[in-house]
Amino acid sequence: MAVRKPCRSKGCKTSPRCDHPWWLDVVHNGVRYRMPVDNFAFTRGAKASVVSKQEAEKVWEPKFIGRSCQVKIRGLRPIARLRLTGPQPLRIC
Repeated sequence: MAVRKPCRSKGCKTSPRCDHPWWLDVVHNGVRYRMPVDNFAFTRGAKASVVSKQEAEKVWEPKFIGRSCQVKIRGLRPIARLRLTGPQPLRIC
């Protein structure tokens, strides 16, 4: 699962029902790609904020995974890139 709220690990007691944004988090070829769902959605034509995890998973997660996997294939620039140093999360692609 690549949709999460990082505020839970920071001590937010009402997560996932809090107002903090959902984040997309994907690892491809040892590189972690992260971005707030709203930022990704607004650049692709969304008119409103993404408030539900279901919408983030069904609409925006597949597009984000596809974009992250195309970075190496088509020579596109990564959306947001962090090298992994600790345990690796779910691998996609």
